[in-house]
Amino acid sequence: FVLTTYAFSVGYGADAKGAAAWAMDGAPLDTLASQYVNSTLAQIIDLLVAIDAFIASLAGLNLASRIVFAMGRDRGLPPVFGRSHPRFKSPWFAILFILVISLVLGVWPGQTVQGGGGLPPAPQPIPFVIFMATTGTLGILGGYLLVGISGLVYYQRHKEEGGGAGRAIWQILFPII
Repeated sequence: FVLTTYAFSVGYGADAKGAAAWAMDGAPLDTLASQYVNSTLAQIIDLLVAIDAFIASLAGLNLASRIVFAMGRDRGLPPVFGRSHPRFKSPWFAILFILVISLVLGVWPGQTVQGGGGLPPAPQPIPFVIFMATTGTLGILGGYLLVGISGLVYYQRHKEEGGGAGRAIWQILFPII
């Protein structure tokens, strides 16, 4: 991180003008690759960023659907969310549910780009990504918060199983960390 930040600051210039240019650039790595190497490297970087965004979105979908599946299986949500595919054992209903929610949230903010050539309007990419990343991050943090709280509750309910004061400290401290 430090090396990359240093390279960006040197690439844009370590002054107020360079910092302003860096702050206003939507794709700084692309800009630096075009400026210092060539446009082919910039296109390769763009392709890798698109692949990475797709993989990250699949990871978020997988994470959210697995949480919904587990909650449905354990009756924290309606049991329909705990269904798995009879052949592949994948949580198909939870995946479909999270996918629909993601698509609705992607269109719901109403920030669209007018489609060309008769295409319908589409969500603007940057506000859409920012909205989904923020929403996803808050959901993940909320999930981790609930896991920590459930750990505290679990250890408080089972503290009579032994371990002494030292274990009690870890049972309270570990979920907080």
